[in-house]
Amino acid sequence: VDRGLVELDGADLAKMPLREIAARRAVVGPPAQLAFDFTVADVVTMGWRHGERYGKRAMDAALEEVLAECALTDLAERIYMTLSSGERQRAQFARGLLQIWRPPEDASPRWLLLDEPTSNLDIAHSIAVLESLRGQARRGVGVLAIVHDLDLGARFADQVILLSNGRVVAAGAPRDVIVSDTLTEVYRTPVHVEYHQGIGRLAVLT
Repeated sequence: VDRGLVELDGADLAKMPLREIAARRAVVGPPAQLAFDFTVADVVTMGWRHGERYGKRAMDAALEEVLAECALTDLAERIYMTLSSGERQRAQFARGLLQIWRPPEDASPRWLLLDEPTSNLDIAHSIAVLESLRGQARRGVGVLAIVHDLDLGARFADQVILLSNGRVVAAGAPRDVIVSDTLTEVYRTPVHVEYHQGIGRLAVLT
């Protein structure tokens, strides 16, 4: 029998109320399918966890902020199910951002857990999402993302865990994990990694 303890900020996750868990961490996965004609603003607002604590003005300002950050301002009144898969992905990301929103003076711990946040996105929106995540991390938000684009992982991650068949193959800084020989062995296809002087970072070539 497998046994263990999962903690969030030092507290036993199994004993925490779901409302408290939702206030501390947001999970962003694949775009959801909805049965009703919710607008983009409706879907994003579903992430608001504060009720009337900060007042409607704060909620409206936070909603405006995350819609702008995810390039969704012009789509706010669009019906969610009429969007492209990439636009829905961005709406889900915006919902996650709103869920962990706090006023600037609140430095309480928060986490964003993301499963392939750049799936369905073109390269420009992929970079924008990862830049946004980097900004969240700089503000003290813990960010854990599953990504399959090795080049984007090398470009944006502070720490990388490389998995193969559920096993940790390597963990550490990108320069120590995203290595030609290791990736070639894990993916069973030639992968070349080099430091590109022109762009000033690691580049992954397949």
